[in-house]
Amino acid sequence: MGYITVNRSYIESDNLIFDIEPNIYIIPGLAETADLFFEAAEDALRLSSGDGKYYVKKTCIYVRKDGRDNLRIETGRSYNSSTGDNDIETTPGEVFVTNINDLIGSMAIAIARNHAVQDFNYFISSGLQRYTVLKVMNTLAVTDPDHSVLADINNLKTNASVDLSILLSQPMDFWMNDPSVDYTKGFSNGCAGVSFRLMGFLDERYGNYTAWLESYDEKCNDYLNDPKNSGSFGYVRRNDLVKITYDSILETYGNTVYDDFYAWLPLHSREYDYFHNYSDTADVSTVTSYTIYPSYERFNNLTRIGFHDNIIHNDLTVDIMPAEYYLREYKHEDTSGLILKLSPDAEVELYDTEDKLIGTASGPEIQLNGVGSVKLKGTGTTKFTIEGYRIYNYY
Repeated sequence: MGYITVNRSYIESDNLIFDIEPNIYIIPGLAETADLFFEAAEDALRLSSGDGKYYVKKTCIYVRKDGRDNLRIETGRSYNSSTGDNDIETTPGEVFVTNINDLIGSMAIAIARNHAVQDFNYFISSGLQRYTVLKVMNTLAVTDPDHSVLADINNLKTNASVDLSILLSQPMDFWMNDPSVDYTKGFSNGCAGVSFRLMGFLDERYGNYTAWLESYDEKCNDYLNDPKNSGSFGYVRRNDLVKITYDSILETYGNTVYDDFYAWLPLHSREYDYFHNYSDTADVSTVTSYTIYPSYERFNNLTRIGFHDNIIHNDLTVDIMPAEYYLREYKHEDTSGLILKLSPDAEVELYDTEDKLIGTASGPEIQLNGVGSVKLKGTGTTKFTIEGYRIYNYY
């Protein structure tokens, strides 16, 4: 069921060190789960963190609550160190409890930073983060479906939607400068949508979306070692970094790379869009086992699978005990009245906390007192949410 830290705690895995403040919920098997995703990110990037030219230590992930709001402290903040090293700071819910988009993206930047002397600008960072998450989750959907559900790919794409006509109206160096434009006219999250698609194009066309890093590192070193740039205090200036990034990609993939990207966009841009609907249905039919938790986010703290109220399932077992423990011991909720909400015709097998069969029950509501897990037998579509605690939902 996991545990709650009492003191500042440290957990070390093969690739990572977690520095965790007191009163944080920790999932069972954190080190193994973290390594699984970190190594999947390395595979996606075609980079090994430890083989990086600038690798000096394992990536440290600092797990801290977001003190801005005591209700919504679990997710929504995961970012890389501002000092340019490979450390990450994140909120507790990102650590494989619910939505892990931000943490996987931060892992990608930490890995890439070990291969470049200079940090990346926002344009490149946002594209590397988003595309790596997408590639990791698409791979795990085939190789490890039970873990692939932890990322919200739909939300990832929604936050990088673009208006293609706006994108095509400006050259690539314009977008690399991350211009201050009215992104409400078709863009969200700045230039993330452009960079997200560029990384996808480079991967699809050339089989490697980070091959430009070698040229980038070389050019950054030449810049920093040039006496005329001695006043830059060890950093490449913003406009110069844009030019280095632009030229590195051009040099690596050929003089027509940007023209080819713009020609590719009309046929493929929509593959990176998703207009999210929270009442939509998540297809988890390849998932056999899932540990459910409430997701304490900025706008809601719902308990569901795959970030949707409804699911398509196929012999799915859902472990409920960690969620009950999380709510009772970590969030101090009364869990005696927890209920499982299903579609009226859905039927589940109920198992106790010792994994012994209690019996079967049908929707629309099932009392969960004494239930450790449930199994949805066979293939079907049903609502699947847990309620019976204090819920906020501002959508």
